[in-house]
Amino acid sequence: HALSVFPEIVLAKELDEGMRVLVQAHSIGPLKSNTVVFGWPRTVERAVPFFRHLQDCSRLGKSVVAVVDRGLPERHKALRRIDIWWRGQANGSLMVILAHLLTQNMDWRHARMRILRIIRDDTGREEAHQALEQLVHGARVDADVAIIVSTKGIGDTLGEHSGDADVVFLGLELADEGTAPEAYQRYESAVSALPTTLLVHSSGDADVLQ
Repeated sequence: HALSVFPEIVLAKELDEGMRVLVQAHSIGPLKSNTVVFGWPRTVERAVPFFRHLQDCSRLGKSVVAVVDRGLPERHKALRRIDIWWRGQANGSLMVILAHLLTQNMDWRHARMRILRIIRDDTGREEAHQALEQLVHGARVDADVAIIVSTKGIGDTLGEHSGDADVVFLGLELADEGTAPEAYQRYESAVSALPTTLLVHSSGDADVLQ
């Protein structure tokens, strides 16, 4: 496929053991990876080992991106849209950086970035809008902002406003083994009506305002 990548092979008796070794040991000379990309589990039975890997990555100081794969948009689609749902600066900064990097790809260079935030009360709209405008200015990115006032469930709100996007970025919170199945089902519901979605958990090192 003519991909510019460095392949790495680990011998292991089972998948999760091999993934744990690879996350800890992978490097290119003295350079250690700071971000790990996983595919989103297809069944709730994989929720516990999946979130266990995320916890391992977090303890190693690595950010995580989990890809909910719904396929790519048409290659020659003229106007693509990237939606970023902002909930806070920790995960939000990394999402903005990754979205900006995506626009450097030839097929995405004309895509519009949109940063959205949900609030429950219209009285906070102006303040929230100004905060996102300041974020866009401080980060020096070309993006539209939108404040969504909604009391609907998160899945309904996301589907209503981002169901027609080409890719969506959402923050991802960690869960322990006891709550992993519930967390998996919660995210499954949230992204059910969305296109390909990147769930992002930041180590905290990325900050678009620095």
